[in-house]
Amino acid sequence: MYNNFSYLKEYFGYVPQDDLLFDNLTV
Repeated sequence: MYNNFSYLKEYFGYVPQDDLLFDNLTV
């Protein structure tokens, strides 16, 4: 899961609404 997190953050790092992504991932 950690790998995906890093990958997502790097891939969606440019996304300003990454907070929503984190929320979805956390849930």
